[in-house]
Amino acid sequence: MSDLLQTTLREVLVDEGRVALPSLGTFIRENYAAVLSGADRKILPPSARVVFNGNLIVNDGRLLRALVEKKGMLRPQAEREMQALIADIRSRLQTGEHVKLDGIGTLFQQFDDQIVFTTVAEGLSKKAFGLPAVAFQPINRRATAEVAGDPLAGASLTGTGAAVGGSEAAATATLPPRREAKVYPPALWYTLGIILLLIALWAIYGLFRSVAGASTDDPRSPVVQREQPVTAPPVRQNTAPAPAPVPANSIQPDEAPRLTNERNRVDDEAAKTRPVRQPGTSDGSAIIAPAPTTVAPPRPATNTTGTNVALIATGLYGNAANVRKNVLRIEQAGFEAFTEKAGRYTRVGVKTTYTTAAERDRALAKVRARFTTDAFVMRINGKKVR
Repeated sequence: MSDLLQTTLREVLVDEGRVALPSLGTFIRENYAAVLSGADRKILPPSARVVFNGNLIVNDGRLLRALVEKKGMLRPQAEREMQALIADIRSRLQTGEHVKLDGIGTLFQQFDDQIVFTTVAEGLSKKAFGLPAVAFQPINRRATAEVAGDPLAGASLTGTGAAVGGSEAAATATLPPRREAKVYPPALWYTLGIILLLIALWAIYGLFRSVAGASTDDPRSPVVQREQPVTAPPVRQNTAPAPAPVPANSIQPDEAPRLTNERNRVDDEAAKTRPVRQPGTSDGSAIIAPAPTTVAPPRPATNTTGTNVALIATGLYGNAANVRKNVLRIEQAGFEAFTEKAGRYTRVGVKTTYTTAAERDRALAKVRARFTTDAFVMRINGKKVR
């Protein structure tokens, strides 16, 4: 690798800030301002760092122009030298070798054909003016304050000012003393905390007493409800007159009830058709009028003996899947399930047989305890209950 080409490459980076190696990549200089590093305790001058971009492979002509104009090469010779440099770098990279460019950095090709660049360049920035990094130490203000307060130390510093810089020592000796923060003992803080705690407890106790006193010392007077005087209802003027007294000899007592139910039923029917004596004549004789005939209501079918069938409804569903699920649930519980269409919905329930009303009520209680408390008897022997 030609040293002339490496030197020219570095000069182009310093002067123009970037230079390209055609079909390989471009070196770019990045400038950095001066830095004050507190961790390293150094003041770093302006500097520059070189980065390599493998995507910029177009020839920018900077290296070729520098070889022709500054190094005095002919253009064909400069092109041959540049192509030879690029071919040498590429062949060495493909063999896994680290290619070092003097004053710039090192190139290395990874397994995925990506070129990695590590910069080691220094002095690429003209703004650094060749300044080195300057180390510094922080100023100990307490030490300077002690020197300022001690007259002997001030005199010694003044006497030796010619050797160590009299003006600087005098300025350091005349610094005002530093005010130190007062440090209170921990016992004082503990005492202050206890006092504040007692004040807070006393305030809470006073608030509690005021609330308790307001609720016990001044109770509300009980509400006394006045009794309203009882007044007799007004006498209605349009009431019917009281019936006339009935002679005692005109009233006949009913016969005594018989032991047999059939005889009692016959006697009751005879009593209903028996004429009733009513007063109504001026001479005291009674008018005999037939008693009103009443028909006893039929007994409900639920109290009759024999086997009865009751349908106990447990739910009303619009989804067929819910209907099947509840029917399966009823059958798994040991009951007989039934379904009945009710418009767009389907009624689901339990079908049970019984002989007495007590058995029906027990079955209804079991269904309510097992499935839902809203279950009700919907039909008895095919007749709708409600």
